[in-house]
Amino acid sequence: MSDIVQLKENGVPKYLKTHFRAIDGAEALVQTSGNQSVDGFKNFLQTPTVNDTPVALDRFVSKTVKTTNTTDFTNESSVRFERCGRSVVANFAITNKSSNFGGWKNLMAFPKGYTPTSLKDWGGTLANKTNRNPALSVYANASGIAVMVSTTNLPENQECSGTVSYFTNDAWPN
Repeated sequence: MSDIVQLKENGVPKYLKTHFRAIDGAEALVQTSGNQSVDGFKNFLQTPTVNDTPVALDRFVSKTVKTTNTTDFTNESSVRFERCGRSVVANFAITNKSSNFGGWKNLMAFPKGYTPTSLKDWGGTLANKTNRNPALSVYANASGIAVMVSTTNLPENQECSGTVSYFTNDAWPN
């Protein structure tokens, strides 16, 4: 560590301060510890974090994914994923091919960057836009997004849509 040099003017010591206090106005600098208020606009070039968690992330990305299950759903069936920070909105627009398909049908895998933090708590209901009833239920499993009809009398070619909102811990998608 280098020595602190005491400045003198006409033999009289100036700035009688110790190392970190050797800066005039040091009390106005942002300190590494302790409570402190900071006034004015600050332009951070990187995302500020608290305990390694980003506190402000204003990035948005949207990705439309077509269904990989074209046996049970039409080729136009898709989910548009919109992500802002850790928040994701999945917008469904799917149409079944055959009537009365039974059981859960896998629609697609979650794309990278959009996997829910919890598969157990993820799910929702899609409204039937062709007829008033029946609706479709969606939920997440290890394979991705699964769909099930809530009744056994679903006609063919029913256009269903809806939205599921959730959080992800995935890295930002490319």
